[in-house]
Amino acid sequence: MSCARLAFAGVLLVLLAGCGGKRLVKVEGLVTLDGKPLKGATIHYHPIDSGTPAAGFTEADGIFRLTTYASGDGVWTGEYKVTVTWSPDYMEEQGIPPGTDLSNPSPELAKKLAKAFGAAMMAAQRGTNKNHPKAPPLPADVQDEAKTPLRQKVPPEGKVVLELHSAGR
Repeated sequence: MSCARLAFAGVLLVLLAGCGGKRLVKVEGLVTLDGKPLKGATIHYHPIDSGTPAAGFTEADGIFRLTTYASGDGVWTGEYKVTVTWSPDYMEEQGIPPGTDLSNPSPELAKKLAKAFGAAMMAAQRGTNKNHPKAPPLPADVQDEAKTPLRQKVPPEGKVVLELHSAGR
């Protein structure tokens, strides 16, 4: 075997070993607050060592599906810290249905997104949100990547269930 072929084979083996069998896994879960499904939550999976984060949004039934690159494609295998935040339904108000692939928006979708994010930014700056319900009392630690006690191994054993309790309970 020539030196070039031997070097190529060595590089190929290192690359394959470096992948460590990582693959995207479709992950679906349920988020509850005080035993009730939490609508409008954003679930973030933050890789503990290194890797690509993933996120999902809860529907009215509290169900979320994780996305890394394209809507619902899943999350890479590995260990994650999990955070949960809440935001009003600005997207739906602009006609952007849940589960819409936002990875490569059309010009029309980009305009809708800009309007939704603009409304959210203005409400945040004013500190008021007259058109939306008051934020649920999520525990502060689950909203902070540095403090969250929530951990998840992917692939999970069974369905992911995040049972949260109101702050102060």
